[in-house]
Amino acid sequence: MKVLYSLLAAFLVAGMISGCGGELEETYTRATIREANFESIPSPGFKFSFESPEMVVAEDDIAIAREDNLLELFTGRKLAEEVKGLSGNYVVGVTKKFNPMVHYQVDFIAQGQDTTFLEPAGTGVLPKVTKEGFDKSMFEDVNLDELNYSTRTTSEIIDTKFKIPQCTVTYEEVRYDGEPEMAYLLNLKNVSFIVDNPGDHTEMMLKAFMNEDFYFKGGVQFGSRPSTSTRNYRRANDIGGKVTIHYVEFGGKTIPLQ
Repeated sequence: MKVLYSLLAAFLVAGMISGCGGELEETYTRATIREANFESIPSPGFKFSFESPEMVVAEDDIAIAREDNLLELFTGRKLAEEVKGLSGNYVVGVTKKFNPMVHYQVDFIAQGQDTTFLEPAGTGVLPKVTKEGFDKSMFEDVNLDELNYSTRTTSEIIDTKFKIPQCTVTYEEVRYDGEPEMAYLLNLKNVSFIVDNPGDHTEMMLKAFMNEDFYFKGGVQFGSRPSTSTRNYRRANDIGGKVTIHYVEFGGKTIPLQ
């Protein structure tokens, strides 16, 4: 019965797109993201349609969609521009891809009488994602509660890679180097660290943590000893210095970022 419903829904999707003035020559099987991931639903070409998937974050050609506790990567040329205005009911047609990891290439987005077709973005836009095999042994377990703004406490972690099992993420104005600038901060119990030069994938993941109100979990590297010129600012704002993020754990996946 479930297979019959899925096939019927697939033809309805094709009919809906045609009615919107689009040209859909292939059949997209209606499914949930979880069903497309884990269940053997017949779908020629691994083409599925999802009804109103919740987009957690979108940057340029990539987005993260959530269904309950399941988070998956979606790609498409200028995808962020297309999903930022979505609300209410809409349908996303995708092709399931398996390299370099499972993700969903967005082929079209249909809402009301409007249908937008997207070009593939390619796999180069994807961050690396692993469930196993990422070596975390080089990241030390540090007593984070003992750290504060003082170089007396951070001197032991200079140029050290260490794990952060849980902390909040904020995006705020800082004056660490004198001039005001916006920066991401990892906020521990007694100290915050400024994220140094986050790349596109790092920034997208930090936004995902904030949008979902999730705690950050991952591995970072503390930089060189903070200069004495920053001491007063560090003391006034409980900032220990700058760190580089090497990996995060999000949605049951380990995502290397360096």
